[in-house]
Amino acid sequence: MFMPMGAALQTAMAAEPLLWQEAYSKGVLLTSEQTIMPFLKIMQLTWKKYQHDTNLQKINEAAQNMIERVAAFYDSYKELGRKLSGVCKEYNDGIVKLREDGRSITTSARQVIQVGNIRRKQGKEFSVPDTPVYLTSPQES
Repeated sequence: MFMPMGAALQTAMAAEPLLWQEAYSKGVLLTSEQTIMPFLKIMQLTWKKYQHDTNLQKINEAAQNMIERVAAFYDSYKELGRKLSGVCKEYNDGIVKLREDGRSITTSARQVIQVGNIRRKQGKEFSVPDTPVYLTSPQES
């Protein structure tokens, strides 16, 4: 509460010594022209501190959200790598099954073609992929 006449506030406090404490206990600060500027400066600093704390809280929440998203992406990417590794293994196992040796499906198909005098359509020859596919880790690339 601003009292524009400092002498009036001093007279009131002289008459009632506990006036300031009683007002303060009810959330009221008594001020005069001599103390208004320091009170206003304290209020300004308190408001800035409140805004700063609020901003820090928002930054903290945004950082936590970002960390959670990065972790989720990392987990998904790790799972993708695991699946790609499995696909490469299956692909490479398939190449082994197609190679020209005594137990491959390609050898069996060629034997059926020879024995049964069966021909494939022109340009549709069997061709086994030459090279297996390997995933390399980031350290190897």
